[in-house]
Amino acid sequence: MHLVRLAVFLSIAVRMTQAACADPDPPKLPGTAAPFAGVPWGSTADTIKATLAQHGFTFTQTDADGDLVFSGDSGGVAINVFEVLDSTHKLVKTVLQVQPGADDLIATYDTLSSAVITKYGKPSEKLEQFEGSYRGATSDADKREAIAAGSGALGTFFLYSDGSSIYVIIDKNLTIEAAYEGPHFSAEAKRRNSASAAAASAAAASAASATTAQRAAATAKAVGSGATVAFVGPPGWTFTKGSATTAGTWTRPGDSGYSENIVVLIKENVGTLDVLLDAEMSYARGLPYIAATDAPVDATVCGSHPAKYITYTYEGSDGTPLTTEDILAVFGTTAYSVRYTKSITQYADTAAERAMTTLCGRAK
Repeated sequence: MHLVRLAVFLSIAVRMTQAACADPDPPKLPGTAAPFAGVPWGSTADTIKATLAQHGFTFTQTDADGDLVFSGDSGGVAINVFEVLDSTHKLVKTVLQVQPGADDLIATYDTLSSAVITKYGKPSEKLEQFEGSYRGATSDADKREAIAAGSGALGTFFLYSDGSSIYVIIDKNLTIEAAYEGPHFSAEAKRRNSASAAAASAAAASAASATTAQRAAATAKAVGSGATVAFVGPPGWTFTKGSATTAGTWTRPGDSGYSENIVVLIKENVGTLDVLLDAEMSYARGLPYIAATDAPVDATVCGSHPAKYITYTYEGSDGTPLTTEDILAVFGTTAYSVRYTKSITQYADTAAERAMTTLCGRAK
């Protein structure tokens, strides 16, 4: 699984419950979440492959992050299984993805939810919430439409005292995800998140090798002539000119529901990167129903210029749970914040993450 997606789904059960439910602190269950198919937490690839084969799953590949991918089916419905391994190649999480036909989506979710409740007992939270024009939705069609629009949520969550969890949800792509998170998954997700920031910095170093003429042309194309910042948005994204406090907004075309976007903000008379970081962390903590603010990670932009990388998950103005990746840098006394925001159910766009590190400000 893509490393940023794993970071986004760090303790997703807690985040979604906090963002969408009245109870901000659902009860924790004693013990540890049971692993999928009886594969013990900490198992190696050989054990995982052998055990899943006994359950009818076929190993298909080891992906770019070193995770194991399997395929199978149940009642004619295809199931993809992702076995997430840590840096020592030990099992820390399992994700099952099922995408039944539209008419069967809610019924399939209900079946899976009932199955895990039967197996593991009373959950920490069973969520069924629909907002706005979908409030009180009862038909399967209305529920599907609400979830796809980011105005509805269905989820069953088992949250354990050691940080492990089991959950079943329907995401905005109308895919059912059943996940088993072991007690050490949180550390692995944070490690991969840090690796993402480092990779982004390496991409920036490559971008910084462009000639002065190339950079000037890219700046004019990205944010218009006379701009105080060079930033090259992701290819194909729609650019909207900014104001005195923003260099502009880039929006990904073709998204249904929430549109992924990048905003580059500018603030004058900021003395240091630490001052900017404190202000940005304060801003993040003030967002509605903030579910998580990850610790800052060192990064670079514009080649080797020092920066900070943070992520935070919160509730958007329409109730959609969102995650923002934020890169911060100060050039002279001018501060810049590059905020890349997506729904927590959307995959991170690698082109967007690479674009974040092309930021080159102008010192004043």
